[in-house]
Amino acid sequence: RARLLKGVSYVVPDLAMDKFSYIPYSIPNDAKYQGLRQYYLHNIKVDKAWNENIFGSQGNIDGTVVVIDSGLDISHPELINRIDNLNKYSYSKNSNDVNEYNEDNSKTFHGTFVSGIIAANTNNTKGIAGMSLDSVKILPIQIDEDLNASFESFLKAIYYAKVLLETKAITNRYLAINITTGIQKKYVSSENYKTTSDLLG
Repeated sequence: RARLLKGVSYVVPDLAMDKFSYIPYSIPNDAKYQGLRQYYLHNIKVDKAWNENIFGSQGNIDGTVVVIDSGLDISHPELINRIDNLNKYSYSKNSNDVNEYNEDNSKTFHGTFVSGIIAANTNNTKGIAGMSLDSVKILPIQIDEDLNASFESFLKAIYYAKVLLETKAITNRYLAINITTGIQKKYVSSENYKTTSDLLG
């Protein structure tokens, strides 16, 4: 009957969808993925993306994700060989030391968490599976270890990533920028929005 309605070109049966019915490119053996503790990857059906090689083939570095955050734990076993050590930079230290120190337990390790979700080593039987399936490098840009960064520091970090791309310091097929932040409306002016827009081109 639906096909008789004006504007309907075709119809399909209303079948039940099983969220675990996809056959992924490679089912990760990482402990927390196998134990369904990475429920968020199952919820967004990342296995379908893996199956369709949306992130590229497993282990073939095809992209760079710039993580503008609190830095990261560069010695973390899940991030070994996943970090762009040549181009990493810390604006809070004005050096290439992006490490999140935690001598007094005051640091958030937020940047480490974010980087792990994106690019943790996959199929190593440990920890979590990175959603990029070992196909990207993380370029950490540290702006503040305590997540109390200024608007200017974000602009500097974005501009730095843009320069790296334009000068071909980053040669991978694609580049993405991840920023996790919140800015109170009273501190953001229309001029700041204009500056950001101009910066990104």
